[in-house]
Amino acid sequence: MKTILDRLFDPHSDAPKGAFWIRFMAGWVFLWEGIIKFQFANQGVGRFTKLGLPMPEVLAPAIATLEIVGGLMFIAGFLTRPIALVFIGEMVVAILSTKVPMYLGTNPLPLPPAPPIQGFWAVLHESRADMAQLLCSLFLLLHGPGPWSLDAWRAANPSSEKALSRYAALVLLFLALPSLALRAADTAAAAPMATPAAQPYAAATQIDLDDILAPPPGPAETRKELDALLAIQKKRSPEDAAACIADQVISVYRFADVLGDRFSADKLPKTDALFLRVLATVHVPLEKAQKLWGRKRPPLLEPAIKPAGTLPTTAAYPSGHATAGNLMGILLADLLPERSAELHARGVLFGDRRVLAGVHYPSDIEAGKLSAAAIAAILYQDPQFKADFAAAATELRGALGLRALSQEGDVAPAGQQEKSEY
Repeated sequence: MKTILDRLFDPHSDAPKGAFWIRFMAGWVFLWEGIIKFQFANQGVGRFTKLGLPMPEVLAPAIATLEIVGGLMFIAGFLTRPIALVFIGEMVVAILSTKVPMYLGTNPLPLPPAPPIQGFWAVLHESRADMAQLLCSLFLLLHGPGPWSLDAWRAANPSSEKALSRYAALVLLFLALPSLALRAADTAAAAPMATPAAQPYAAATQIDLDDILAPPPGPAETRKELDALLAIQKKRSPEDAAACIADQVISVYRFADVLGDRFSADKLPKTDALFLRVLATVHVPLEKAQKLWGRKRPPLLEPAIKPAGTLPTTAAYPSGHATAGNLMGILLADLLPERSAELHARGVLFGDRRVLAGVHYPSDIEAGKLSAAAIAAILYQDPQFKADFAAAATELRGALGLRALSQEGDVAPAGQQEKSEY
């Protein structure tokens, strides 16, 4: 063990001067990927949420911080081998948690815009950056940073730097390894084969939104909507913008502002599984409809519209946020009829904030409401959904200290209340 640690913290390197460019490339990518995770919710918390990883609000910033700090250390060539080992672990976990589902065709993340979109060839194409980062880190672990580095300076001045650098590296590892361990431990849980919650319900194949919705408005009506968005933008406050950005993440746990702290994934595994499958089901008909109509987002037609948060690359009609938000509101209201008005209103707010953010037209939101109602009606005919819904109802109502629902969906009398798991 002492030999391994000595090798890990040894600043000496047998790499040539050109190793600087390998260090710089890998560090540059890690640095900016970490910053992007903070800047764009869909690349940080949103991405981790879609992958089904736990506590995405904690895990995503932890990984982002690791990438920023570690990227700078790579560029400087400081404690190169320890941080290379950490990055090797991160890249292995990243490949397992995203590329295995892509191979299986069950990736919860947005599909690539052009073929190949799943299977062997898609994995080869989409893993090119992951493999480059992994192999660069492996090279630096084995050969060190080269002579143009702070580690080389440390090797030339060992008297005072050795103990300090080892202490700094141990602190870094203690900070980094918990987040890596948490992510690694849940890679299997995020994989579709282990988590049916990431699979759409069979009802997804029965939903054709183009049979339900009218086509999006034409140019004249779109112009009126753009003018309305410009007027809305003038009244948008910084607090409004912050709320819009927070709701960029499509997650049922955004409803915690209605239901409280007890409404969280770690306390509600069956409810969590239900809504992950529901969101996966929404994705199937929604993607088809958006590609069919291909409506451009407002800022692409009117440059004066400045979106609050990220401008999605998908088409605008119908709104995915409005569809998912209203559907989650409908289902939660059916699970918790005592809170139905608040839950419906919160579901509607998902869509309304997309208009306020300047990334959707009002007609996109109305189409999303219709889509949510249609998807809900079909879901309630799906036997597996009904079984999952019943299990989630028992779990959620128990966790919130509420009486069980009767078979008709009403609150059961106290004498008929089922025993809660909580």
